[in-house]
Formats: sequence, structure tokens, C-alpha cells
Amino acid sequence: MQMKGKPLLIISFLLVIFSTASVWAQSQEGVEPFISAFTQSVVRNPEGILLVYQENFAVRIANPVVFNTFLDQQMESGAVKVTKIDNFGEIQEMIEINTTQAFETDELRAWDAIGGRIGDESYRFATIFHEGYPVSDGDVLTITWVFFRTLE
Repeated sequence: MQMKGKPLLIISFLLVIFSTASVWAQSQEGVEPFISAFTQSVVRNPEGILLVYQENFAVRIANPVVFNTFLDQQMESGAVKVTKIDNFGEIQEMIEINTTQAFETDELRAWDAIGGRIGDESYRFATIFHEGYPVSDGDVLTITWVFFRTLE
């Protein structure tokens, strides 16, 4: 199977999707600086078998201004992967953050969030609500959070 051209096709597809999601999120938030987001959630059991795979564009950014401060701190520390992309002449940063959670009890997951600290304050920056899925003791959830923000 030839991979030539496929990465560009995938990136182009994501840019179109994120451009569409960006318009929706901006009209919902009405706050600059603008951030759009996407998540991939994967749950594996202790043997490594895939139990759940979900993608979600309905990411709620609680406070974009504070969240941008957090993203800047994460970028400065090198804790996140950052890629600059040209989206039809508009330069954007694609910022990837991976979170992992191991479960010790059986439960039903219907939402997840990413949070952090700025100074002495704790914040919940982004939340996703999704179709629920069961997890059991020993299962591991990995979420890749992908945030796009336009550079001025």
C-alpha cells in the first residue's frame, strides 16, 4: 500500500473539518482568542485489547482566555506537541495534549475533562460529553486532545 499523498489528504480533511468546527465554536463562545478542538478517546483492558474508540468535535472550552494562558505555559515547558499549519493563508497552531487515566472500579463514563493550574488556581479548561461507555478495574483511558488556535 502506497502512503504517498495520504498524510496530506488526511491533514487537508482535518483542516476542513476544523475550519467548520471553528466557525461553530466561535459563534458559541463569542470570545477571542479563538480555539477549536477535537478529541480521540481510547480505552484498553489490562491485556491491551481495544474496548472503546471515540472521536468528538463537541468540546466545550470553559474560558478561552485562561485556557490560552495554560496552553502557553504547556508549550514553554515542552509538555505538549505543537505543529504550525497554514490553513488557507491563516496560520494556526495545532496543540496535542495526551491524558491517561487507569480505573480501579467499574463505572460508566459519559464525560471527560482536561484541567490544570495557573498560579495557585485550579481550572477545568475543556469538557467533552459523549456517548457513555463502561469501564472496569484495570482499564486504561487515553485521550488525545487536539486544539487549534489562530495566530495573529
